[in-house]
Amino acid sequence: MAETTQNQVKDGDHCEVITGTHAGKSGTVRDIKMSKMGQVTITVV
Repeated sequence: MAETTQNQVKDGDHCEVITGTHAGKSGTVRDIKMSKMGQVTITVV
């Protein structure tokens, strides 16, 4: 099985959204939150 690596996103990083409603948008990460279920959400400005 192939090994995967997880990139750590930090506040202030530049990112590009690749899937979902906002696919193709890009900007700066501003708000990082983790839900009770372990899902990470970010706000891109």
